[in-house]
Amino acid sequence: MVLSTEETSNPESRIKRTEFRIKPSKICIKLENGHTGEYRDNTFTFKPTGNRGRLSMNIQDIQLRAVPTINHGRWHLSIHLSGKGILQENTTALNPLNARDRRRIEQQTEAYLASLITKGFKQSQCVGSDVYMTYEVFERSYPHECQRARAHWATVYPNIHLSVHPQIQLMHSGASNS
Repeated sequence: MVLSTEETSNPESRIKRTEFRIKPSKICIKLENGHTGEYRDNTFTFKPTGNRGRLSMNIQDIQLRAVPTINHGRWHLSIHLSGKGILQENTTALNPLNARDRRRIEQQTEAYLASLITKGFKQSQCVGSDVYMTYEVFERSYPHECQRARAHWATVYPNIHLSVHPQIQLMHSGASNS
C-alpha cells in the first residue's frame, strides 16, 4: 500500500490531497479534502460469479464520495463511487448488447470493485494502520468525537464499519469471444 499526503497553507484544511493504492496496478484513489475524489483510469480483469471466462473492464471518470457517520457510538464509513466502464475483453457467455447481460456485467464489475476496496480496508484494520487517513475523514465531520477518540484510535479504527456503494455504467461493449 502506498500513501502520500500534500499539505496546504490553509489551517482549516490540513490535507489537500490524499492518495493511496490498494494494489499498485489495481486501484488508485485520490481523496481531496477527505470527501470527494476520483479514481485514475484502471483496467480490472476478473472472473464473474457464475460464468466461465473473464471480463476485462477499463474504469474511467470514477468519482468518489466518502461519508462518515457516528451513530450511538458506532463508526461507519460509506464510500459512494460512480464511473464509466469500457469492456475491453469478454470471454464469458454474457452478451453486452443484451440489456439483461449488460446489467449483469455492470453488477459484476461493481461487486468486484467493492470487494477490492473492502478487502484493502479490512487488511489495514487488521494490522492497525490507518493508511486510508480515516481519522481525518471523520475529523472533518465529527471534530469533538475524534478529539475524544484520538488517544485510543488504535481500538476505534479496527471497529469502523465500511460499506461501498459502486455504480458503474457500461459505455462501450469492447471485444468479445463470440
